[in-house]
Amino acid sequence: MKYVLSASVMTFMLASCSEKIEEENVNPSRPDAEKVEMTFTSQASGTKTQLGDDGLTVVWSEGDAISIFDGADNERFSIGNINGSSAEFSGLAVPAPEYYAVYPYAEGNSMSAEGVITAVLPDSQPAIPGTFAQNVNLSFAKADAENHLSFQNLCGLLSLDLTNVPAGLESIAISGQNGEILAGTVSINAADGTSSVSGGMKVTLAGENLADGVYVAAVHPVTFEKGLYISFKFTDGTSKAVRTSESIAVSAGKKVGLPQINVGAAGKDKGNGTQANPYRLYNAEDLQNMKAQVQAKLDAAPSWTEGQPVIECPVWFSLENDIDMEGVEWEPVYNPAGYDINKYPVINFDGHEHKISNLKASDKAHASFFGILIGTAYNLTFENAEITSDKKSPAGIVASSLVSYSRTEKSKLDHVYVTGGSVTGKYYKSSSEIGDDWNNPAYGVGGLCGVARQGSILVDCAATSVKVDGTYAGGIAGAGQDGGEIIRCTVEGGEISTHGVDRGDAMGYAGGIAGYLAGLNGVKFTVAESECIGGNVSAEYLAHSAGGVLGKSGNDVQIEKCFSRDVVLKGRLCAGGIVGSAEDIYGLTVRNCVGWCTSYSIVPWDETFYGIGYIIGAWKGGWLDFSGCWSNEKSDAVQLMRNGAALEVTDSERADKTVTGDGVTESGNRYCGQPAASFEEACQSAGISLAE
Repeated sequence: MKYVLSASVMTFMLASCSEKIEEENVNPSRPDAEKVEMTFTSQASGTKTQLGDDGLTVVWSEGDAISIFDGADNERFSIGNINGSSAEFSGLAVPAPEYYAVYPYAEGNSMSAEGVITAVLPDSQPAIPGTFAQNVNLSFAKADAENHLSFQNLCGLLSLDLTNVPAGLESIAISGQNGEILAGTVSINAADGTSSVSGGMKVTLAGENLADGVYVAAVHPVTFEKGLYISFKFTDGTSKAVRTSESIAVSAGKKVGLPQINVGAAGKDKGNGTQANPYRLYNAEDLQNMKAQVQAKLDAAPSWTEGQPVIECPVWFSLENDIDMEGVEWEPVYNPAGYDINKYPVINFDGHEHKISNLKASDKAHASFFGILIGTAYNLTFENAEITSDKKSPAGIVASSLVSYSRTEKSKLDHVYVTGGSVTGKYYKSSSEIGDDWNNPAYGVGGLCGVARQGSILVDCAATSVKVDGTYAGGIAGAGQDGGEIIRCTVEGGEISTHGVDRGDAMGYAGGIAGYLAGLNGVKFTVAESECIGGNVSAEYLAHSAGGVLGKSGNDVQIEKCFSRDVVLKGRLCAGGIVGSAEDIYGLTVRNCVGWCTSYSIVPWDETFYGIGYIIGAWKGGWLDFSGCWSNEKSDAVQLMRNGAALEVTDSERADKTVTGDGVTESGNRYCGQPAASFEEACQSAGISLAE
């Protein structure tokens, strides 16, 4: 249990080692550099690991260990003699000119060549009465010229005093009401000891039969601007919650105690839909009531005055539990049919990292959970959903459409995940059904949303093992218009397919991330740092293009640092590892991407425009930039296959393409990027960082 309430000093003792370093001039970067035994001794009061019996002083505890970075390795130094806040640590390290230390030791602790130390502050911590858990509270030190280490805390403590605790309390979850990051991967600048954190928005204290008393969580320094949300979960599946509204600041090396919490008096306050007191959702019935709550907000809004801006009706929701929707036929929360077009709800939904399982919406207008979402949803998972559109509107598991209108704050899906399940959208079997609407991206079908429009954003989202089938089909979004962003999104496994009709031209686009995207008048639709891994992307039956990232590009699209890997890619006319086709367009950038699919194949029926490439299947347009991309080398296992025959790739198709003319000025069959011997080599060359 680690904590420093005030700065401490640890004396670093190298018995006769300094002279040895000078005499032998040991190079610490040498792989075979000899390690020698060393001892670190803490000597100051108020050291770091555990609150003492008085709840104020801090002492070391048995089993403590620290990481010593000697310029080459992360070395484990174990605790020996303990005398309250003083202790000795011993271990082996390479003699070096500088040393850095981190508490607690973890095998995964590391230090980069740029001097950034990485450690983990866990978001799940054991609940220990009266103190905090061992090995959660990070601290850092750098040796001075006299080999002393002055440790500084990287974390603060949040203390909860619970009373009237009902039987069966098993966990206490703490989060901010403004999306604050509390724990996760901590990056420490060794030069000045500053740190940052990325990862979890919640810290959970877990135990068995928790009772009245004080429980302490270690969090990265943070200010809870809008107060705290504290949820208590019990072994019978029930939960209770309390919220605070005051801003609370937690500083490094400090403990903040909250007013005593009467857990027995906490309840299922359903809220009133405001930001300070959102509607709270505990079960399937609460979810079904969302539609009425949104309607009530619309009904209560003032009348619209002609010539004035549309009226926004904000409503906030908070998901309190995992909820299983088995057996419920879902009606999307917001379908604009029949509503006053001059009033619309702005929905803000905090999932608190809970999941909604077995959602089913069959033949519904705007089939999805939200329907049309104007607002934000975050920290939410959908599992095994089954969504079928009404054949007249877009469809997705999370939203049919993500729409921003003219709002300054763009609509967003943030840390939203779908796993398993299916989305089936609009496609036609004959030309008599189609009319003139075929090329309308409103028929988009996506794993998360059908259509993203007007600058809307999807960030840090994922779709895993999802089946998507429709006209414009994508693992994340079916289609996107008017500019927007898809950032750090992942599609893994699953099947993404599109269908066409027999009508003299082939339409229908399938992409690992999106089926079709377009910007607007120079406003880009950007896809960055996103990836499609495994599964199938298919645009075969009377359709057009399949792409590992994007099926077809419209104008003003930018794709950077994206990759496809181990995808089976099949197109009717075009197929590309990043983009299937880009025909008669301008303003397309594909830069620093990697196409590394398992197979690429097309069976074209139209000889006027077809193509297949490791990066782009076929392109034609002006003001284009294809550069810095990498792909498979030609091999017996991976070929570009047209009508079952392997195609040769010319040097010009490997070369970068830059077109700066107005209008549709140049064309090429395909763009294949530079060849690489391995996927890892390709990503390194493209500047793509791969998650471990």
